[in-house]
Amino acid sequence: MNTILKKNLNLQLDQIYSIIHEREKHIPKELYQYRSIYENENIKCNKHVDALKNEKIYLSNPYNFNDPYDSAFSIDIEKFKEDTKKSLEQKIIELYTDTLIRKAGIDPNIVSNKEIMYKDINIDMGIMDGFLDENQQFFYDYYVKNRIKFKVSCLSEIHDSILMWSHYANQHQGFCIGYDTSEIEEKIKKQLFPVFYHETFFPLIKVDKTDKKLNLLIKYKDWRYEREWRLISDEKFLPLKPSKIYLGVKFNEEYLDYFKDIACEKNCKLYRMEMNYSEYALKAKEINL
Repeated sequence: MNTILKKNLNLQLDQIYSIIHEREKHIPKELYQYRSIYENENIKCNKHVDALKNEKIYLSNPYNFNDPYDSAFSIDIEKFKEDTKKSLEQKIIELYTDTLIRKAGIDPNIVSNKEIMYKDINIDMGIMDGFLDENQQFFYDYYVKNRIKFKVSCLSEIHDSILMWSHYANQHQGFCIGYDTSEIEEKIKKQLFPVFYHETFFPLIKVDKTDKKLNLLIKYKDWRYEREWRLISDEKFLPLKPSKIYLGVKFNEEYLDYFKDIACEKNCKLYRMEMNYSEYALKAKEINL
């Protein structure tokens, strides 16, 4: 197991930034990405197979990932409500005051302090409290969506995870692509980051003062088994040449020749994952091309 990911549970921000700064020293020799193929699917129309053939890797918004807490940070709800109420209250004051000023025939641009002009406005903050409480999910989702400006592609240090073959490769029917990291272009390697696992949220306000990419690198500790690295970019896809291809335990034999052709064309080694009947483990058996 990579040293970085042995020690990255519940680190403090300064420790995380230290690792991120030196991360290129710790990039594993190989990284892997699990991909799905669905039953009776036209293999030539599968976007993951297309990406493999075209030597590229897709990136997407982490808001759409399977973990609803992906890229999330804690928000001080009371402070959020207080700031929102102040903002709404000021807006209401401005709108009411503008209306009164115009009715009086005064140019609103020459009025310097509208709050004094209508300081006795009666706003029912209790109603506003209830509205904010009932719509926390909406406001949080809107806030997170607007903060995530980057796209992400997820890779792992391991190719033989029973759980990841189940979750990300359609119950072992899909495939896994291996990438030799020594062959990755330097400009792309600079966009590669380790994921850190934590038991608690990091406060969002601290992250705003540091690096906006950091929220994409923190996950709940239960995901630690994935030993994840992430490509983070504003691009939809990046060029990445495969070095190995692994087929799942339940891979459809009808697709085998097609993958053999891809492996030959890309000069990749091709493997088939097999069950180990003496322990809970998967082993890779090379396929002759």
